[in-house]
Formats: sequence, structure tokens, C-alpha cells
Amino acid sequence: MRFSLDSKTLGTKKCYECQTSTAAGTLNLISAMTLAPDLDKIDPNMLKQAAQLLYERIAGLRRKIENGFKDQWGNIELAFATFCYHHIPEAQLNNICHGVRTRFGAGLDRQFLRALSEAACRENKVWEYVIDPTEPTVYTTLNAYIQKLRDGTELIEKFTQVQEMFKNAEALGRLSTETVAILTEIDSRIERQTTPARK
Repeated sequence: MRFSLDSKTLGTKKCYECQTSTAAGTLNLISAMTLAPDLDKIDPNMLKQAAQLLYERIAGLRRKIENGFKDQWGNIELAFATFCYHHIPEAQLNNICHGVRTRFGAGLDRQFLRALSEAACRENKVWEYVIDPTEPTVYTTLNAYIQKLRDGTELIEKFTQVQEMFKNAEALGRLSTETVAILTEIDSRIERQTTPARK
């Protein structure tokens, strides 16, 4: 099996098979794919094929104890989901998920769908509690919605739910960023107003 993306595109030197022979190498390859500057210029069908081939290879190795695949499978799957979130259009991503279900079963498909949802939340910075819960009520509300997204990830069963999660993560990410920035700006103004002027 040959990989559809050459090493020049990804900025790597080792061949595809060599890089995916260990968990660490696989993570490095996926990271290179995710960060490759010209990846979006590649034909979408070729990119989808490359993603499918990669997933089939790493999923086939996921139970192997040697070379770290079994222990690192969660991290590998999340890294691959992050790549897909950034670079694979939703229509083609749906096809990839269907292929996962057909070849590996509903259990692994469900696991991958949930990894996609988590990746969307993490990439939009609405997975961890980055907002101080001891601050104003609006921060607590945002944290509550972050928790809702995390809880919702565990309930994902279908790709349509993943699509909704993408929208929710992106919207909450924008809201969180804007809210924190605006409140920080307001706090700064209030502090300047209430601090006695130096003589």
C-alpha cells in the first residue's frame, strides 16, 4: 500500500510505512500532515484517500502492544481526528466515517466520531476550563457550556451529531474569546477609573 502524499509535501524524510511502524512515528506523521502549509492545495479526493489509507493502517495496528500502539491509541486517534477536522470537508469526512464503520464495525466508528467531536472542542479551546470560575457569573456560564459539550461528546452516535458539535464548538470558542477579551477590557477601564490619580 502506498501513501498518496509524498514526503516533500509533508516536509518529512522517511517513507510512509517506516513512519507508521511505531506509535511515536505515527503521531509525528499526523502532526506533519496537520501542519503542512500547502496541504489544502491538494486535490480533496486525493487527500481523503490518503486519510482513509492512513486510518486503515493505524486502526489495524491499534491492538499491538509492541511499538506503543495499544497504549497510545487514544492519542493517535485524537491526532488523526484533529487532522480531519482541519483538512477534510464534512461530506468527505462522512464518507471516511462510513468506511470506518463498514471495515471496523460500529464500535470503532462511534469512537472515531467522538474523537472528532473532542478534536473540534479542543481546537476551539472549549474543552478545558480556561475561564476562571471564581470570576463573574458569565464566566461560570461559559464553563457550564464547555461541560455540556464535553458531556455531549460521550453521546455521539452519528455523523450528523458530529456536524452539530463542530458548529457548537466553533460558536462557543468565538463567544468565549470575545467574552473574555471584552470583560478584561472593561475591567481595565474600571480599574483606571477607580484608581486614584498619582500626583
